[in-house]
Amino acid sequence: MLRLALVIYMVLQCAIELAAQSILDIVRPVETPIGLHFSHFYDPLNELDYGEVQNREFEVCESEILNFGYNIGADWLAFTFANSSNKDVSRILRINKPILDTLVLYHSSEGVVEKEMTGALVAREQEFKHSTSNYFRIQVAAQDTVKYYLKIVSMHSKQLAIYVTSDYEHAEYEQASTITIGFYLGALIIITAYSLFLGFGINDPLYLLYALSNFGSLIATLTLKGFFTGYVFNNQPELSLFFVPVNIASFSILSSFFCIRFINIREYSKLAYYMFYAVVGYGLFAILFPYVLHTVGYPSTFKMLSYATLLFTITAVVSGIVAIRHGDRNAIYYLVAWFIGWIGVVMYVLLLVGVLPINFITENLYMVGSVIEVSALSFALAKRYNNVLIDKNQLERDLLFRESDLTMVISDNKMRYQFKNALLEDLEQLKRAKPSDLIKKMNSLILDLRMQVDKEKKFDFFEDQLDHVNAEFESRLKEHYPDFTKTEIEIIYLIRLNLSNKDIAHFRNTTEGAIKSARHRIRKKLGGAVDLNELIKNI
Repeated sequence: MLRLALVIYMVLQCAIELAAQSILDIVRPVETPIGLHFSHFYDPLNELDYGEVQNREFEVCESEILNFGYNIGADWLAFTFANSSNKDVSRILRINKPILDTLVLYHSSEGVVEKEMTGALVAREQEFKHSTSNYFRIQVAAQDTVKYYLKIVSMHSKQLAIYVTSDYEHAEYEQASTITIGFYLGALIIITAYSLFLGFGINDPLYLLYALSNFGSLIATLTLKGFFTGYVFNNQPELSLFFVPVNIASFSILSSFFCIRFINIREYSKLAYYMFYAVVGYGLFAILFPYVLHTVGYPSTFKMLSYATLLFTITAVVSGIVAIRHGDRNAIYYLVAWFIGWIGVVMYVLLLVGVLPINFITENLYMVGSVIEVSALSFALAKRYNNVLIDKNQLERDLLFRESDLTMVISDNKMRYQFKNALLEDLEQLKRAKPSDLIKKMNSLILDLRMQVDKEKKFDFFEDQLDHVNAEFESRLKEHYPDFTKTEIEIIYLIRLNLSNKDIAHFRNTTEGAIKSARHRIRKKLGGAVDLNELIKNI
């Protein structure tokens, strides 16, 4: 009985292994990934060829979607396809992973080894291989079986969803991928153009940074979808070794500069400010380090690129929270945008490292998140544009009001000067007045003095307004021309009120010659402008 039980156990075990490693009949296309039909062998040094690897022991794969992570060796897959029909069958073996460096498919036909290659680092000469996915054509004769070996070498992650499809189904998949990318591309272009239009309205270079950030996002997405490896570098694979990681890292690098400028994070948190520059440095390192290693002959992977993007989105979200806590009105949309972007990046990183399965939703979730993120940032920029217009209009109203007040101040100053001269004349007359007229003249003089006191009170108020305006104007001038002295700034403001040299000299209790010398120094510091009044008005 014990021997019979042992025999039954061994038979069942063999049946389970055969079922797991079963031969796949490709007469009908399979709608699900076929990972359970593969066996796997890992060559860590990538030194075995097709003849040598056939004698190695392969392990049966235990999942429909295969995930070998990041490694620098060669992953070999063995599988057998059968054709139970009476006609030859042609199918597409599609690997839903665009960014793979080299894939080589081997099989023997009548004692002759045949191989076919594809991948980012393989020059593609056959037209059907120009695609956003990696795939091979499989042909099995009627009532025949063919055993294949697939070798995979890549610096990028090796999570593979492998399908067997008909030409029609493959064409549908490619069409769906192209349409999805087209919608993404169109949405991004429209949103970016709209934001640039707003940017030209207020002449703000921030919107150019935003456009560059969107361009980086677009390039990164097209790279991850296999556009460049499939259509741009198909006959120049050596360029993709460097260009692909540059594209992926450009998103986090360009977006970091945009974030620094958008919320002016240095005012709120120097730690967050330096974190953005750390992201830029890490992104550059993530590009150069593996590339340099490969150039000098040491294999490496681009795993750091995934973490560079993840690090950027985390920094962007934290900076948004910091800005909101400091009362930044524009940071709410900014935070929403990067929080959505962070979710999309996290999902994609989880996809790359194999936590999430590969399917149409997870493959395109990054693009959906990217469009929502860019839309939210556009709202943030529109809100910022609106706030700038409101502040600008308010500033112009305040300036007109205060200029009117300052004109009155200057007029009052002239009246005070005239009053002092009149007072001196009255006092001279008072000395010569007859005793009978003395009381009358003194009462008149007291009345004039009381009226002047009332005027002086108003003058003191206007003088405070002058100090306030000068403080605001001084701040703007020092931002663009830090070499101006306080005296020169005051003279610049009086020039802006269209006062003549004589009036400025009178207001400042100096000579016209001193004002002319000051104008000369101001003109020199402004770059030798001919029309000094017009230039000052435009500051």
